[in-house]
Amino acid sequence: MQLYINDLTLYLAILIVIPIELIIFYYILGKDHKTIEYKVTIGVLLLVNATILIMTWSLKTANGDIIASSITLPFLTIAPFVVLYYIVKMVRKNRLALKKTIDVGKDASINVANMATELAASAGEVNASAEEISSTTQDISAGTVSQVKQLTNINQTAINIKDLADSVKNSSDDIEKVMGLITNIAEQTNLLALNASIEAGRAGEYGRGFAVVADEVRKLAEESKSAVAISSEKISDITTKIEKTVEFIKKITEDLQNALALSEETSSAMEEINASTEEQTASMEEIAATSNRLGELSEELKRSLTEEKTAKKIFSKT
Repeated sequence: MQLYINDLTLYLAILIVIPIELIIFYYILGKDHKTIEYKVTIGVLLLVNATILIMTWSLKTANGDIIASSITLPFLTIAPFVVLYYIVKMVRKNRLALKKTIDVGKDASINVANMATELAASAGEVNASAEEISSTTQDISAGTVSQVKQLTNINQTAINIKDLADSVKNSSDDIEKVMGLITNIAEQTNLLALNASIEAGRAGEYGRGFAVVADEVRKLAEESKSAVAISSEKISDITTKIEKTVEFIKKITEDLQNALALSEETSSAMEEINASTEEQTASMEEIAATSNRLGELSEELKRSLTEEKTAKKIFSKT
C-alpha cells in the first residue's frame, strides 16, 4: 500500500509539474507555441522527466520509497527548469545570431545589388557619352581630312599662281630690256638724223631732199623714244604691282602651308582621340557587363537568403 501511494504521488507530481513548466516556458518564450524553442522545450522536458522516472525507479528498487521520494521531488521540480533554461537560452541565442546573420547578409546583398545597378547605369551613361564623343570625333576627323585636302588644293593653286606671277615678272623684265634697247636705237637714230641734216645743209640745193628725209627720221625717232618712255613707265608700274602681288601670294602660300601643317596635326590628334574614345567605350562596356554580373550574383544571394529564412520559418512551424 505504501508503494502504491508513493508511486501515485510521483505520477501526480509529474502530471502537475509538467503542465506548470510548459505554461511557464510558454510565457517566457513570448506566448508562441510554434517556435522551435518551445518544441525543443517540450522534447527536453519529456526527456528529463523520463530520466528522472528511471532514476527514481532505480533508487526505489535499491533503497526504498522514502529515499526515492526525497530525491525525485526536488529533481522533478528544479532540474527541468535548470536544464531547459540553459537549453532554451542557447537555442534562442543561436536563432538570434542566425537571424542577424541572415538580415545582415540580405542587407549587404541589397546594397551590393543597388550599387551594382547604379554602377551599371553610370557605366551605361558613360558608355553612351563615349559613343557620342566617338561619333563627334569621327565627324570632326572626317571634316579635318576634307579640310586638309582643300587646303592642299588651295596651297597648290597658290603655288601655281606664284609661279605664274614670277613668270610674268620675268617677262616684264625682258620687256623693260627690250624697251631700253629701243630707246637706245631711237637715240642713235635721232643722232644720225641730226648729222644727216647737217651734212644736207652743207650740200646746199642738192642735199635739200635728203635733209627732209633726215628730219622725218629724226621726228620718228623722237616719237619712238617718247612712246618707249611712256611704255617703260607703264611697264615699270605693272612690274611693281606684280612684285607686290608675288609677295602677297608668297605670304598667302606660307599661311596656307602653316594651316595645312596645323590641319594635319589636328587630323592626327582627332585620330588619337577617336582611338582613345573607342578604348574607353570598350572599357565601359566591360564595366557594365561586370556590374550586371555582380547584380545578378547579388540577386542570387538575396534569393538564397530569403529561401533560407523561409525554410527556417517553415521549420519553426512544423
